[in-house]
Amino acid sequence: MFCIDYRLAPDHKYPAAIDDCWNAYNWIINYVHIFFNINPKKIVLVGDSAGGNLVAALTLRCIKHRIRIPTGVMMAYPALYCKIEKFSPSLLHSLDDVILPHTILKICVNSYVPAEMDAETDPFISPIKASNELLMHFPPTRIV
Repeated sequence: MFCIDYRLAPDHKYPAAIDDCWNAYNWIINYVHIFFNINPKKIVLVGDSAGGNLVAALTLRCIKHRIRIPTGVMMAYPALYCKIEKFSPSLLHSLDDVILPHTILKICVNSYVPAEMDAETDPFISPIKASNELLMHFPPTRIV
């Protein structure tokens, strides 16, 4: 098992975190057998919240670049849509959420997404916006 540390917003906005995960994933699939004598038959990516976003985005990037796709994906309450100004059922839910209210979500999203980027159309920011061509190659996935 590997736990990937990545650069955090607001000091490091998108795409820093996904780039760090991408580099770590590529190192694992290309070099783990050399340094750890491990030849993984299965790779399962797991992440929660922002980590779930990174797991989904990383999987999409693997599909796009035609490298080894994870065997499976597990995401707990993933941030799959990062357009805070647009209505969604989860946004409505956050209006009265006592743990993670809308105001805090907005601060988090604005800290992560650069002003010049469009979270509505970039599937590596908002993985739920990925095209069917990418999603049809997505591995078995569990979302909790």
